[in-house]
Amino acid sequence: MEGDVLQFDARVSKYTKGYMGYRDDVYDHPIEEDYQLSRPTKVVNLTHPERMLDLPPLEKSHSKEEKDTTPTEKQLDFIKTIAEELEEEPPEIETREEASSWIDRHIKLFDRAKQHDAYLDRVNQAKDSYLSGRSLIEVAEEMGLTVSTIRKYKREWETPKVTQAQ
Repeated sequence: MEGDVLQFDARVSKYTKGYMGYRDDVYDHPIEEDYQLSRPTKVVNLTHPERMLDLPPLEKSHSKEEKDTTPTEKQLDFIKTIAEELEEEPPEIETREEASSWIDRHIKLFDRAKQHDAYLDRVNQAKDSYLSGRSLIEVAEEMGLTVSTIRKYKREWETPKVTQAQ
């Protein structure tokens, strides 16, 4: 269709061209109002009238019946990976919205689990250093923490928290 002359009806919307900031001394571009085409509604090829141009009607292009709502492969792979890390069974998910909400909920749980594992690693590192004969001050300097934090870790390994059986 290169070189063809087209005639069409279209919806237009106003927009403003130019710089609209505070620094008019730096940017002296004039502000102009112009129109931009938003969606052609009827197209006629004037050069070759036998060629038909099919434009889907606006209602059909936005209908929900045509949308694919099955979850994507990336979503399913990500859900499987997170479920394995959290030691859970991957759920049966049927729509993209379900997959998205499951990911949003469980990514927070995954982050919390990672943070808790890092915390337990720091507690065990402090415990090993303290039990090897170092003082609390030396352990704090070695780990880059305060003495009060090392005392908190010491209380934790001396009196472990009781958890409920599941």
